[in-house]
Amino acid sequence: MNCDTNPLEAGLDYFIKLNKPADFIGKAALQEIKGKGLKRKLSYLSVRTDDVDPEGNETIWHNGKVVGNTTSGAYSYSSQQSLAFGYLPLELSSVGQQVEVELLGKKYPATVIQEPLVLTEPTRTRLAKKAKA
Repeated sequence: MNCDTNPLEAGLDYFIKLNKPADFIGKAALQEIKGKGLKRKLSYLSVRTDDVDPEGNETIWHNGKVVGNTTSGAYSYSSQQSLAFGYLPLELSSVGQQVEVELLGKKYPATVIQEPLVLTEPTRTRLAKKAKA
């Protein structure tokens, strides 16, 4: 999170109660953003690289145009692949969408994947609560 992103884009809406009567810093701004609708969202990417891995702040391309940037990334030993989080326009954020991530001046194919790859206990709890809502 930084001043260029908001918790709704980052998928943290579960932790924000916009309908509670108490006021909090940023509530009006978030209500306005929610009312207008999101333009992008944080997506999980599998990046097919050779010997370089994403670290964050790499450019994401689609059809020759810059469409977003990664926020973080690394090689996942548990899933044996390079993974990254990145902000993509809503129309490019569906699971299976193909994009490219630029690493060290070279573009590598990437696919939007369903997160999470590993279901830890906190993740299972969060997904179960999200399913009930």
